[in-house]
Amino acid sequence: MKDKNTSIRGHLIVISLLLLLIPSLGYQYLVEMKDFLLKGQEKAQLLATQAIATVLHDRSDLFDLAENIPTSLVEQGSVYAYPLDVPIQIDGYLDDWKDLLSHANHYAKESIISLRKENVADLPNFSLLLGVQQDYLYGVIQVSDKTIVYRHPGYRRLDNSDHVRMTFIDSNDTIRRVVLVTEGPGTISSYEVDEEWKYSLNGYPFDGIYAEWYEGANGYVVEFRLKQGLLGQDKRLHISVADVDDADNRQVDAEIGSLPSQWSNELNVLVVRSPELENILRGLARSDAHIWIVDRQQRVRAAVGGESLYERNTIERLDEHPVQEALNGSPVVRRIVQDNTDDEVIIAAQPILGKEQILGAVVLMQNTTDILTLQRKTFLQITLTTLAVLLVIILSLLGFASWLAWRIRRLSQEADMAIDGEGRITTTELSAEHSSRDELGQLSQRMSAMLQRLQRYTGFLESMPRTLRHEINNPLNVISTSLQNLTEKYPDMNDEHYLHSAERGIQRLSRIMDSLTEAASLEQSLQGDEKTRFDLALLVYTYVESCRHSHPRQEFIFTGPADGIEIIGSALRIEQLFDKLMDNAIDFANDRSPINVQLVTEGGRIICRILNEGPVLPEQLRGSNFMSMVTTRPSSDERPHLGMGLYVARTIAEHHGGQLQADNRTDTTGVRVTLVLPAID
Repeated sequence: MKDKNTSIRGHLIVISLLLLLIPSLGYQYLVEMKDFLLKGQEKAQLLATQAIATVLHDRSDLFDLAENIPTSLVEQGSVYAYPLDVPIQIDGYLDDWKDLLSHANHYAKESIISLRKENVADLPNFSLLLGVQQDYLYGVIQVSDKTIVYRHPGYRRLDNSDHVRMTFIDSNDTIRRVVLVTEGPGTISSYEVDEEWKYSLNGYPFDGIYAEWYEGANGYVVEFRLKQGLLGQDKRLHISVADVDDADNRQVDAEIGSLPSQWSNELNVLVVRSPELENILRGLARSDAHIWIVDRQQRVRAAVGGESLYERNTIERLDEHPVQEALNGSPVVRRIVQDNTDDEVIIAAQPILGKEQILGAVVLMQNTTDILTLQRKTFLQITLTTLAVLLVIILSLLGFASWLAWRIRRLSQEADMAIDGEGRITTTELSAEHSSRDELGQLSQRMSAMLQRLQRYTGFLESMPRTLRHEINNPLNVISTSLQNLTEKYPDMNDEHYLHSAERGIQRLSRIMDSLTEAASLEQSLQGDEKTRFDLALLVYTYVESCRHSHPRQEFIFTGPADGIEIIGSALRIEQLFDKLMDNAIDFANDRSPINVQLVTEGGRIICRILNEGPVLPEQLRGSNFMSMVTTRPSSDERPHLGMGLYVARTIAEHHGGQLQADNRTDTTGVRVTLVLPAID
């Protein structure tokens, strides 16, 4: 029954574990919902970029700086002025520019404007970085020059020392030239000069430019500030560095400009954020999204939302391909993971179309943090709720399984106690679960009904021997009396053989009835027997000696003490037990073969073994020899054998707290019957 309870509980546990599929299905639903929301965000971003691009279609005036500027010059000579978030202090130090220094443009020998002699050992080079803040254009020029020659205060000319040349077109479309020169580190003087860069036009410093000179280990740094109002609408600006290495002759050895050599006569195109585009995007600003408008060269012309992001490097840091695809004319949306974080972002790009070419692209980047946060919160909430529900369900199922197993175990125990070890029914009414209204209650009621029917049948079988004896004794007495009278009346009859056969049949029937009556009434008789203390060894020894006299043709061997082993019980019943065992051993023993009787004590038990030589027990009858109505004697035996002898022996042994066991001998020459009785402590 224990295995059955475990099985029921196990099945319920398996069912409970199947409930774990619910969280996995919920998680799969959340994943699919996340993908659905992300796809919805992708479509929304693409529609947003499409709406912005539609507003900017054919607005070439917002992108083209000047119609007369060659495209190749724009591509090779544009200088981007970054929007500045922090105030710039003009002091020659680079601390204010540290976040933008990596974006500086570098110029070297490929940008030579003039060279006084070939194979100059100390050819200068410089980097240029520009920024815009409010109404000013800020710039920092880092010059690499091993020999620095400062201006001599006694010289009127402005080109006889290291200096910076700046050329720009003002609002009147006039080309203006300014020289930045100094007599030493510190504040720089600026003068507007003629075309030959030698003399000041009016002898006074130029108003509108403020600059500082800082000398370093490998050169010098020029930091300046220029009013944007000085620049025209086209915002054309060119910067070059003039290098003087000989402090005696003070001639310009080399000049490096901010354009490649083939464009040395042109001015750079200054690219800044478009105020018009900024105004268009300002109404679309969102804290969780970034919107850029880039031109054909992937330069940011306007940006809103989030932190300040710079030029094409910002786009390349996220993903360059969506922008390039949009500039090629294809709307695109991408979902990517940022390099330094696990945040996933969605980038949508839409081309801005002009009449003849693509003007630029609208790029919108939005973080998926809100969706992922919502998913995580939902997942956590569903997980906790599901775990709580599963815990309650599993505990409920386990409690129900334990309660059900307890009910079944109680019913099983009462059902086991309803029939004793002898097969007798002790009760016909099971109280466990009898009043329950479920299947166990029905089972208890049906088992009670079955026990009642079984008791009636068992009672019928138990009363049958007495009934048969009563019913058969009368005809037997009549037949016996008639035969006796017939013998007395006709003493000279010649058919004595038939009379003797009839008498033997009557005697056999009488013995059959005695055996049935003995087995049926034995249990009641045992209950009334008085138990006394007697010497079992003496009884067995005496009994074996008696067998030798009553069965002279059979050899009996006794092994064990002749006295000194006492038990408590009925000596008559023990002798009756040995009668049955010995009769069985004699009946199955071979002629002239010995019957061994062994008596020993082992560990508080008395063991008596009876061994004979003869046929062994059939395999199909092993274990059933002590059942009633079971026999292995041949049917040709004239004596009646109903299989009651060993059953009576077993009943007597169990009444004395012992047990009987029959098995084949180890040498397979016969049968061994073992009687085990408890010894007196």
